[in-house]
Amino acid sequence: MAARAAFSTTPQPASRTDKLRKLLWRGEAPGPEDPYNPEASQALKEEQRARDLAEAEAKRREELDQQLERDLEESNASVELFRNEAQQAAANTKKQRKPKRPHSRLKTRNKITKAPDAEALKEMTYVRANTIDELEEVELPEGWWDRNDRWGPESQYAGFSARAISEKITDPNVLKLAVRQAVAEVVAVNALGQGEKLKEKWNVTGRAALDKALKLRIGRTENGELLVEDKESVQSDIVSALSAEASGEETGVFADVISAEEAKEIVESLDSEWLQTPLQDPAVKFAVHKRVFQLTGQYVNDAKLLTVGTAGSFVATVVKPPKPTKVAEAIAEQELPQLRNVRVFDRRVTPIDKETMVGRWKVIKEELEKRSLPVTGHEHLPRPVQRGWITGRR
Repeated sequence: MAARAAFSTTPQPASRTDKLRKLLWRGEAPGPEDPYNPEASQALKEEQRARDLAEAEAKRREELDQQLERDLEESNASVELFRNEAQQAAANTKKQRKPKRPHSRLKTRNKITKAPDAEALKEMTYVRANTIDELEEVELPEGWWDRNDRWGPESQYAGFSARAISEKITDPNVLKLAVRQAVAEVVAVNALGQGEKLKEKWNVTGRAALDKALKLRIGRTENGELLVEDKESVQSDIVSALSAEASGEETGVFADVISAEEAKEIVESLDSEWLQTPLQDPAVKFAVHKRVFQLTGQYVNDAKLLTVGTAGSFVATVVKPPKPTKVAEAIAEQELPQLRNVRVFDRRVTPIDKETMVGRWKVIKEELEKRSLPVTGHEHLPRPVQRGWITGRR
């Protein structure tokens, strides 16, 4: 007979089970008393979940309290900073001076006065006007805009050129002399090492400066650089007359300095070598253009100025070729009617006039009448119908 170990699924008594668990865990054992009981295990999970939720809620509330404390501290700091800035601005406003009256170039005859207040009127012998006849009459500013003294000298327009656009010089010979003077003056300024003076505004000098500039001899080195072959004293005289401080020489408009006839004689006596003077340097070209514009009123736009390479090309740019003579002008000169092959009529010559001159118009008129065709004009003919077809009206 074989021996078998006794096995039973009956649970052990509670006291024995607890005792064994305490021995294994050396104290109170975690978990339910009966791990095989599903109800006890579910209750334990719910308790654990409730504890986790309570801990999360407590942590969230603690974070909210900390955030509120930080926001409150920042708000207090902002309020304090704003208060300090406001106090500083108020202090600066008090320190500021009373604003001055803005400068005006408009000249008034009398000083600006303010009307007295009520307290000041009590001390004054003021009589109130009851009717319009009792009011004091004030002088009206009649002809204010026609007065020459209404604006100060700083408000008067002062153009750069000595001549208006409508009065610019157009005579070719006078323009050539102006370009010759401008080139000589610019080269003299450069030769003395006063390149900064090329940007300044020069005086509109008189005849003496023109004569000195025409006598100045301009040369070139082997490298093509411009130089002056005269003494430095001659150059200094020319440059000193250009400065704004020079007052010994009489100034005036360039066209009044020399006449067209005299300019023609001087141009014919000059050699043509100065026309080959290079103007490749932008500063030199700008100074020459500025001086010519100041003397003559002839302005060259940037597009044309870029193509200028020599003094001759600059002259060709500012000197406009003469316009061809119109027929009306030629007739007014009484030269055209004197030619044998020219006839002058008081109206436009039509094709009928030409046919009448050769004697064909009489024959043409008879042939047109035989065919019932209009001799002159087409007012009696119906209007063309093609336009109505195109527009859809017919």
